[in-house]
Amino acid sequence: MDLVTLVTACALAVDPKLMHALVWHQSGGEPWAISVQGEPNPKIYSSLDLAIREARTESRAVLRVGLAGLSMPPSKVAASVLLPCRNVAMAAVQISKLTGRCKSHPRLKTDPTLCSVAVYRGSWERPDLKFATDVSASVAKGDAPNFDMPRGTSTEIFDTADDPPSGTGTPFVDITSAFAEQTRGWSSALF
Repeated sequence: MDLVTLVTACALAVDPKLMHALVWHQSGGEPWAISVQGEPNPKIYSSLDLAIREARTESRAVLRVGLAGLSMPPSKVAASVLLPCRNVAMAAVQISKLTGRCKSHPRLKTDPTLCSVAVYRGSWERPDLKFATDVSASVAKGDAPNFDMPRGTSTEIFDTADDPPSGTGTPFVDITSAFAEQTRGWSSALF
């Protein structure tokens, strides 16, 4: 599956172009990316298990994980937040909520989308305006590239909120396949 289709299928709460640009700037489209605060580039891992294992050994307080860079402490990094579709969906929900708050913020309501991305990547006290400006510029130019997700990258989400115990074969629900086909139909009809 390509990145645009994945983002479109999973980021229902936010403009897919915005989420695509955010994913590109955050992780370069790498599903097992882990960003450590203070380091310029994310660490890219070859598998979900390796990313989880390495993230949990990190001693810093907060990491940004997965395609959309969800912020969390190392002890909370799990498969349920690194699966590409779930990661993008969770980030989209956060950005949607932040956009609502930004609309009522006295200083930042002039551009609630820029505000929400800046706060998502930073905080209310220290919004990351450079990141938000870069994402907004990519949305305006449409320059975030599309490409197929790496082979073996799951686009599934768990049908429960818990991580499956290792080796138990907990079932997955693939929510993106049917939607991806529908999206391709929409794309060809629109363009």
